[in-house]
Amino acid sequence: MDKPNLFFVYGTLMKGFCNSCFLDRFGGIHQPATANGVMYGYGVPICDFKTKKNATIIGELVTVPEENLTAALQQVDRLEGYDESEQKGYGGYRRILIDVTLADGTVVKAWAYSTWECKDDGYTSAIASGDWKEHLKAQELEDRYRYDGKKIFRR
Repeated sequence: MDKPNLFFVYGTLMKGFCNSCFLDRFGGIHQPATANGVMYGYGVPICDFKTKKNATIIGELVTVPEENLTAALQQVDRLEGYDESEQKGYGGYRRILIDVTLADGTVVKAWAYSTWECKDDGYTSAIASGDWKEHLKAQELEDRYRYDGKKIFRR
């Protein structure tokens, strides 16, 4: 299977957030999407896409032009602490292919960065809505990870 030029993002890589530039610089185009999985709060969100729980993660599908895919993968792998040569991450993430559903119901395969393992343990807790933007708003932290093209807003 060829490597898809699609990424499912659900946190700081979403449009308007501080790390969206890691895909935008390669011509990334964002559109609303969802995936099955559980989102956990850990300062930034981490997701378990292999869970057996019936839950939905709200995010974006980012399409990167095929000619930029290798560079985009390298940049985001570095950001997320993932080493493709070892098929593991030192930053707590691994890159996997998942099914992503678009607004029109179309299902596509996309790259996503998933946690190795996570659980409700008092240090991390599931975000029931599966929506990081909503979670930030509810916690009154919505400006904390925003980016306006000039600076990152942090309280």
